[in-house]
Amino acid sequence: MKKSLFTIILSVFFTYSFAQGETWSLERCMQYAIANSPSAKRQQYSNDNYKQDYINAIANMLPSISGSVSATPNFGRSINDDNVYVNNSSFNNAYSLSASMPIFNGFATINAVRSSKIGRLLGKEYQQQVHDDISLSVMERRRENGMLRALGMTKGRLQGMLAFEALLTALGALVVGVLAGLGYAIAGINALPVTELASAQVIVVPPLAIAAAALTIVVALLASIGPARAAARVTPVEALAHD
Repeated sequence: MKKSLFTIILSVFFTYSFAQGETWSLERCMQYAIANSPSAKRQQYSNDNYKQDYINAIANMLPSISGSVSATPNFGRSINDDNVYVNNSSFNNAYSLSASMPIFNGFATINAVRSSKIGRLLGKEYQQQVHDDISLSVMERRRENGMLRALGMTKGRLQGMLAFEALLTALGALVVGVLAGLGYAIAGINALPVTELASAQVIVVPPLAIAAAALTIVVALLASIGPARAAARVTPVEALAHD
């Protein structure tokens, strides 16, 4: 309950701060969308992997040097030549140093470097494509809002339309989340040992489910107020200036 209340307060604060801010330019909207896009972040992680693969391929062409140091103490008792028990102790140490360098392995190392380099370049191209797609989506949506304003839609109706879209998105996410949660719960029960299946069951508490659904809808609506007000503040001339 405390976490839910904290989420609501944080959403209201963020919404109020966003709504009271200045009107964002098209370039700023694009930069914000790219910086917070999950697809752009996933592609960035993939590019980091491509970069590490390229570094590893280059490193495989260099000589490798390895060394080791070991020490082994021993102690105990033994019988000497006079048939008397005596204490014995010893300490052994060893050192090793080795180096290796690939001379010829069928051009596998060179091909690995070329392959990783191509993968890195393709990753950069894919990332630029993702950025272009996001920027194009932002530009098209901004232009659509400007067209609606130019055709006579008021700021209030535009804000209501954007809030309704946020509501539909929240409802869709809510349905998918509930179905996925029930599916994981049933799969978890079926994965239990046979002796525990009889006492295991999925329990849904209606009041808690309704409260969670209501909280999701409220948070989604609150989070849409700021962006909707910011979008409504953009004049049709500004929105269509890049058309």
